[in-house]
Amino acid sequence: MLKSFDCVKFYEDSFVTVYSLKIRLHQQIENDSRINILKTELNKRFHVQSNKILKIKTLGSKKYRTYQYNVRIAKN
Repeated sequence: MLKSFDCVKFYEDSFVTVYSLKIRLHQQIENDSRINILKTELNKRFHVQSNKILKIKTLGSKKYRTYQYNVRIAKN
């Protein structure tokens, strides 16, 4: 289902880290499913637990099933 996953650290302070993420999918799926894929990949690649995710902001959708997000994650 996931074709590509790009992640760049956008901002960081002593409380939160904000990542800029772009995912590309093989097929069109609903927003809730895209968010679940995003959470799964963050957990798998960066060991980010869902309860640490404070906010997921959708920045936009592009052609070819590419979606951009900002994800705000609480630090320990």
